[in-house]
Amino acid sequence: MIVDNLNATISSRSTLAQADILSDATPFAGANVDATISSRSTLAQADILSDATPFAGANVDAAISSRSTLAQADILSDATPFAGGNVDATISSRSSHSAADVWTVVARTITGGTITTNGDKTGYALTAAADIAIADAILERDIDNVEASMALHSLGTAVLKAVSRIRDNAGTYEVYRTNGATLHMSQGVTVDATLDPIDELGVGV
Repeated sequence: MIVDNLNATISSRSTLAQADILSDATPFAGANVDATISSRSTLAQADILSDATPFAGANVDAAISSRSTLAQADILSDATPFAGGNVDATISSRSSHSAADVWTVVARTITGGTITTNGDKTGYALTAAADIAIADAILERDIDNVEASMALHSLGTAVLKAVSRIRDNAGTYEVYRTNGATLHMSQGVTVDATLDPIDELGVGV
């Protein structure tokens, strides 16, 4: 009965003594427990790191230059059948086409990059909608965006005369910028008491 084995001693389960188990003379996997690592190979450390030994580790100390018969000059030479031989090749040597040849192709599209100069303006034109948009932008732009830098004799000054503060300062006609405090331009005024004053200007016809 299986229960009969419960009280059996461990030592009664084997005829091998402890010394037998740990002995190399015993055909038992446990016999390798006390074996030294060095006893598992006939190769010395020098053999392992030697090129004379057929072992992958023999390449550990090998110089990189010893792995190839090509010199640096050979690797960078077009005469060498090696992809790296193109390192020093000029870009122009990779094609027989000149720039003129490329641009004689009728259908061509530029992708990426920036065009800094284009002397040929043939075919360039604004659409009617673009013309209207530009005109609208000019009419809608607030004069205070440019009044500080615009010339006195400019259309901007005419706009200030029409929409900004003006006054007669003791015979001097003054035009102010949109803040109403900064003088933009002044003009001398000539008066004649015998002439009729202007009361009103009507709508242009």
